[in-house]
Amino acid sequence: MADEPFSMPNEEIALFASNNDDVFVWNAEDVYTLRTKYRIIGSLVGSLPRRPKQNVFLSLPLLLSKEETTLLLQKKFARFVKNETKPLLPSQNEVEEFKMAREESISGQVKLLLGENEEREREFADNIEAGRRKKKKRQRKGQRGKEDDNPKPSKITKREDEYQNLDDDISLLTEKMRSERNNEKMGKCFVTDINETGNMKKVIPGTSIKNDLTNDDDYDDVEMPMKEKESDSSLSEKPGTFEVDTSQIEQACMIHIPTRMPKNKTKDLVSQEWNYPGTEIEKLKYQVFLDLWEKGFYITPGSKFGGEFLAYPGDPIKFHSFYVVLVVPWTKKIGMLELISIGRLAATVKKTAVLGTVSEKGEVVYSSIKWSGIS
Repeated sequence: MADEPFSMPNEEIALFASNNDDVFVWNAEDVYTLRTKYRIIGSLVGSLPRRPKQNVFLSLPLLLSKEETTLLLQKKFARFVKNETKPLLPSQNEVEEFKMAREESISGQVKLLLGENEEREREFADNIEAGRRKKKKRQRKGQRGKEDDNPKPSKITKREDEYQNLDDDISLLTEKMRSERNNEKMGKCFVTDINETGNMKKVIPGTSIKNDLTNDDDYDDVEMPMKEKESDSSLSEKPGTFEVDTSQIEQACMIHIPTRMPKNKTKDLVSQEWNYPGTEIEKLKYQVFLDLWEKGFYITPGSKFGGEFLAYPGDPIKFHSFYVVLVVPWTKKIGMLELISIGRLAATVKKTAVLGTVSEKGEVVYSSIKWSGIS
């Protein structure tokens, strides 16, 4: 693959080290630059704010390998700094910017919440409309029955009437439980409303409830945000209005704690020395890594596939890796059984095994192994 030209960034990316010398990138813009411009992938190790209990999709910070860190520092794409023991105090302007950012975050969460409620109410609007039509149909049938001169008396025993009332109560209770369970799954916030009698009730943001839903007749008192209450002659959709107490929603919003240090603060941090590679094997691994990177490959750790590196022809989001790279010293003797096991392992995961080493002249040399089986 052809080498790609690089231009120096306007500002060097700040790499922060932890106590155990792990190197992290905390700025999302820097992570994007590393991936798209410098082909540095790293590993996201943080949790998503809205999905903290899963590990399929991760977030900042980005953990860099030692080879990736060395390359960035050697090419002067970044600089290595260590966190100060004494935290730097924010200025008054930074405090004001923090307050503004928090207000914007809360405002964005409120809008997002209301938008989710709109989608949910739009989803169940058809079911509610169907229920209203059935109710009106029953009411019209009842009126026609009263106008009849000789109505047939209904023969319903007392026990059947009790069973019917019990069935209605169970249906109403089941519907309420299902609604509360769905709201918990969707992570909804509830607004507490106090009616004229002093009783408290929960109102979903985006709706306005005039009476408690204690029987079937109260469904007409629910005002949907997307559809207003229709008359008997028209069922047309009209835009509704929201009556939401946003002050209580704000109390339930998540607080975003900034993890990125402002650029003016990172400039004040003193750069530190990076002591990798140190041993001969570390130097060998970095030489192979650097050579693959200069050839245009995207490189990630390959320990899951029995090697040091995985080499991708493009971004790992779009491509599978072609090669499993194993780094071996130039003078190491490899037995036939070891070669066979390496080739079979790579064939199992549909990749080509590549042995990378550095010759006595300092040149990086590769040998590929592909298992063809017995014909």
